[in-house]
Amino acid sequence: MADGSKSAIATGISVVIDVLQMIKRDRDQFMNKAQLIDEIAENAGITKIKANTVLNIILDRITESLKKHESVQLVGFGTFNVKHRDARNARNPQTGEPIELPACYVPSLNFAKALKDALKGSEDVGGKTKLAAPVKKKQKVAAK
Repeated sequence: MADGSKSAIATGISVVIDVLQMIKRDRDQFMNKAQLIDEIAENAGITKIKANTVLNIILDRITESLKKHESVQLVGFGTFNVKHRDARNARNPQTGEPIELPACYVPSLNFAKALKDALKGSEDVGGKTKLAAPVKKKQKVAAK
């Protein structure tokens, strides 16, 4: 991969992380890929076509790495991993019949401390995010 491509991917990852950290949505809403592309294009000052290309490259690289059972760390956002899930017994929720689920590999995402800290102290109130009031510690009353 050429150095220019690596630089463009690194810039794209940085823009995606910045956009994801700025997004605040209602609990019942979500941002779809088209809306994310719009946000990336607007915040990076690039066309939607270039934003789409950058996002697809990032997602493809993450997918390819996970297929090889490699972790992908996006500093400030989180680490994508692959976990092994053992075979297990379950029940069909419609019929109640027991079924056997085979062993498989599943993707997982461990969120970075920076992202968790960015969300700390905020709560969803009526579809709007606001800072929570600081928690006051109870003072012990001295016995007489």
